Amino acid sequence: MRSLLLALVFLAGLFGANAQDSVDVTFRYFPDGNPTLVHLPGEFNNWANNSGGSINPGNGWTMVRQSDGSWEKTVRLNIGGGSGPDGAYEYKFNENGASTGWLADPLNPLTNGSYGNSIIHVRRPTIFHLQPLPGSIVRTATPELIADVFPATGQYIDTLASQVLVDGVRVATFGSAYDPATGILRVPLPAMTDGEHTVTVAAWEPHDHASSLATTFTVRAAPLQWLTRDNPRVRVTAMELMFVADGPDITDVLVVRNETDTLPAVPVGNVFAVQASLLEGENRFVAHGRTSGAAIQSGILRLVRVIDHAPHAEIQLGFSGGTVNLNAYASTDPDGDALTFHWRSEDDRNPLPLGVDHDGAHISFAPPAKPGEYYFTLEARDPDANAGIARNYVRIVQDADPTLGRVDENPSWVRDAIVYEIFVPAFSSRGDLHGVIDGMPHIKQLGVNTIWLMPIMDNLGTTNAFNGGYNIIDFYNVDESLGTLADFDRLIDSARANDLRVILDMTPNHVSGSHPWVEDIRQWLGHSIYRGYIESRVLGGDRGLGQSVVEQHGYPLYARYSNWTLANLNLSNAETREAMMDVHRYWLVDRRADGFRLDVYWGPQERYGAATWWRPFREEIKRYKPDVFLLGETDGTGPGSEINYADGGGALDAGYDWSWYGQIKSTLGNGDVAALHSRTSNYSPNLHYNHHTGANASYFRFLENHDEDRIAQIFQSTPPRSMPGAAVMFTAPGIPLIYAGQEIGWRGQRDRIAFTSPPQPALLPYYRRLASIRSMWPALRSPRIAPILHGTPGTYAFLRPGLDENIIVAANFRDIPVTVTLDVPVDKLELSAPPLADDVLYLNDLMVDSTFSLRGEDLRAFRFDLAPFQTRTLLLSDSAMFALVTGMTPLRDAAPMTFGIDATFPNPLPSGHASTIRYTLDGPIGQRSIVRCTVHDQLGRERFRGAPWERARGTHSESIDLGSLPAGQYHLRLQATDPSTGMIRMDTRPVTILR
Repeated sequence: MRSLLLALVFLAGLFGANAQDSVDVTFRYFPDGNPTLVHLPGEFNNWANNSGGSINPGNGWTMVRQSDGSWEKTVRLNIGGGSGPDGAYEYKFNENGASTGWLADPLNPLTNGSYGNSIIHVRRPTIFHLQPLPGSIVRTATPELIADVFPATGQYIDTLASQVLVDGVRVATFGSAYDPATGILRVPLPAMTDGEHTVTVAAWEPHDHASSLATTFTVRAAPLQWLTRDNPRVRVTAMELMFVADGPDITDVLVVRNETDTLPAVPVGNVFAVQASLLEGENRFVAHGRTSGAAIQSGILRLVRVIDHAPHAEIQLGFSGGTVNLNAYASTDPDGDALTFHWRSEDDRNPLPLGVDHDGAHISFAPPAKPGEYYFTLEARDPDANAGIARNYVRIVQDADPTLGRVDENPSWVRDAIVYEIFVPAFSSRGDLHGVIDGMPHIKQLGVNTIWLMPIMDNLGTTNAFNGGYNIIDFYNVDESLGTLADFDRLIDSARANDLRVILDMTPNHVSGSHPWVEDIRQWLGHSIYRGYIESRVLGGDRGLGQSVVEQHGYPLYARYSNWTLANLNLSNAETREAMMDVHRYWLVDRRADGFRLDVYWGPQERYGAATWWRPFREEIKRYKPDVFLLGETDGTGPGSEINYADGGGALDAGYDWSWYGQIKSTLGNGDVAALHSRTSNYSPNLHYNHHTGANASYFRFLENHDEDRIAQIFQSTPPRSMPGAAVMFTAPGIPLIYAGQEIGWRGQRDRIAFTSPPQPALLPYYRRLASIRSMWPALRSPRIAPILHGTPGTYAFLRPGLDENIIVAANFRDIPVTVTLDVPVDKLELSAPPLADDVLYLNDLMVDSTFSLRGEDLRAFRFDLAPFQTRTLLLSDSAMFALVTGMTPLRDAAPMTFGIDATFPNPLPSGHASTIRYTLDGPIGQRSIVRCTVHDQLGRERFRGAPWERARGTHSESIDLGSLPAGQYHLRLQATDPSTGMIRMDTRPVTILR
């Protein structure tokens, strides 16, 4: 009942609304059972002030029972004053005040949001509860039209001007068929032929205030009626067809196919069954019979059998004599026809152009000089011009034989991905795809390379903070609240121009309870052509699925996900698999998406296993898009998770690391890092973190996403607390995620993000630097990690090995400065030559562009400081990348130390800039001093006082912000206090600040 949040939109003008600006609407409810109480909760009465979904009786919402067992309540509503689509009001019925008794209005087909709230549009006048309901089947040629019609307050309905139209032709005025006391209109309609009809009610008030509402339903009144539905795409070779005989003494019943073939019909009561084989193409069936001596017949049932004659193209690789050889010899044709082939190199995305555009069963070329992935398309054609394609890439690696991309493998961009999740309505002031296009410069500058768009397909209701877009009703269109397909194409063009990939949120587990497939089942029940598409069984374990069956008058319509109005797909049905494969192929090939985030991945896995859907899905998708990225919302770590990955027979390149997410939040909260490395390495006993999965499995790691609280919200009292978590996420194995707004410390989960007013401005350059470092250094994108021992509580340190680019990461999760002494596992380093004890090495701090020098023997014990929540990312090298500074101290007493300021720089200091002070602390090893810096003017007045630092023996560098001081000559004073003795030492240096 998250929709209860809409209570904030409670109408202040509900009582005493101005005349003609409001309508008195009577809500009527006809229950199936016999409830003791019925309530009308909605946004107009604060959702009945419910508590956890339970409702106590109240004058503002409890309905009145009528003599016929129905319930009524009249509510005055402002015209267009609701918060739903186009100003509609949201509401539901509730039986007996129970939290389980919330029901949509059965006489109102309009709903909104993933919770299926009923909606009503209040207009002048308001037309409501129009029947027959849209999509219904009427078994009489003369149905009765029923509608509620309410004028504006103080007005009336002009019954002579108001009219009823059937298929656009006026058939009646309201006249005496309208009861102004109840607002009910009852009009008997003229005789209607079998088929679909649209009936429109057009109501008028005086002074030309008018509105209309239409319903479309199907009349089935002839004596012979097909129960089996027309189907333009049948894959099976034979079907049982059914029709009903609805009339007296119907005899001599039979069925004729294509005007020539006669088929017997077997009666079961008044229902007849026909066993029919299906020819390729259109099959037309007509049922014939006689009644009272007269011949009768049904309409035409049309079934089109489709057979796929497309060849199956297959690329194979050979390599000999320094030549790459690709061939099509494994390609096959379902009809056994001879095939012709055409090859094309996709030079717009290859590292170097190869210029392949060639007919024939094979091609050969010399290995390109530039390493990388080279993509090819093979098209196979039969004599009837049926075509099939296969795409793949040849990986060229220096000093190794070329390899062909395999179905289990990931392309390089997937392994290197940094994902940026966007909820389109929240990303910009426009709240649509154009807003994402406008935001491309920000995304590019952030340093990510992959955009994950939350659902953009047409879904039930408007995509907004309450409706995430997962209630999909049309997989082939963009939701109109977000834009158009043309807008999406422009977004892809913009992403390509910025070297960004785009993956889409897809729901292979379910569709909306109002999807056309479900609506067809709701209308035709077991005779729907989509009956097999939608699951009506509760299968598999629960695992968070929250499954239950939605029924209609005792008939199981669909098994739903998480007890929402989301219908589970039946992926054990071949036609469902084909339909969903077409959907994914459409977005990859026709619309040029780069992959998918697969919502509720574990649902089909739990119900059917990997072999039914997920493995065939990956194999088929990789034929059309070999560089696709498949990210699944499912467990990506822990025992049993390996079956989700391509290496384990599943579909995924990456799965969610929920264990790491839970641990990093705990570590950020209390600074305890004892369990963090086990989660970060996935309990691996060696350097390879993917111990339980495989070489092509990547863990998806995040501090927040659209389903979880913002990390800035969790730690809002100490905003910098999240920074070491982000640093570990970007420097440890796995694929990192930034949820749009995270990079500025946004706290709202799905509300509009104010990028121009960032709550934490310091985060944006921090995330940019982390993304840049990860992209620059392959060691940070590898699956190898080793812990580094130290004795400092609250600090996590680890090694990321890489040949001559080993990176040491040390993160302080505490809110106090610490001194860390690391024992680097030298045997885990990857170096062209092991360092000697006296070799000079350099640690280049990639986060702050500074370099520290040390000797080889110091790797097993060197000490440095970490500020609160600071992370150092140190590249070990035999050369310095940045200006040398002092601040890391080996554990040895070889050289005497003297307290004092070593240098201040820059000096002179430009006005408005920060200064750096480098100083030395003497004393025995282990002693820590309290150090404070002050600045005084020429008259000795104190003009600056910095926060105290707790520092150990050694040489240190600190930044001090003197930007507020005017130009002039000053004295910088450093004071160190020994806490155990109280002894104070001071040193002073002149500082010049320029204007």
